[in-house]
Amino acid sequence: MNEKWLSTFVVLADQESFSKAADTLHISQSAVTKHLKALEQKLGVSLIDRDHFTLTEEGKWVYEKASEWLTEWEDLKERCSQRGESWKKTFRIGASTTPGTYFLPKLCSVFIKAYPDIRLSLQVDDSETISSSLKKGDLDMALTGASILILNLWWSLLSKTGLQLLDLLLLIKKDNFNGGTAASSFY
Repeated sequence: MNEKWLSTFVVLADQESFSKAADTLHISQSAVTKHLKALEQKLGVSLIDRDHFTLTEEGKWVYEKASEWLTEWEDLKERCSQRGESWKKTFRIGASTTPGTYFLPKLCSVFIKAYPDIRLSLQVDDSETISSSLKKGDLDMALTGASILILNLWWSLLSKTGLQLLDLLLLIKKDNFNGGTAASSFY
């Protein structure tokens, strides 16, 4: 699941037409259909009753959550772009698609408030790519779908989100971690 799929679904629901959504997004009608099918397949539900072009119950819920997430994501990108040259350090976070979609925006919002002078660089991809990026040193921290493992230093930051932290694995490359807590390998 990715931002394009969610954005396409929200525009499609707003426009109530595949052709109007395609025009609004400046993509082909078949691309709109592909994005919707990919999202439905990933979620395992039908989001639109194509006979009457109405949202299903799941579609209504996904529309609401996707709209909220996309708004938070745009706000986060805007805030990051406004910081410009005032950043003192960049912290690179990667996440697999599920935590990247549902958990990362809230985490980043809390992080930015707690550490306003640190720039965030975000990467959302599949778990294998994220783990590989962390191992190569391209990321400082990664969130992937797995059992949870959190360093005490990060617990206070993560607990501020108020989110359930089950089924997530927080990976921090030991070489990039400059805190006082010693840690064994997380990958």
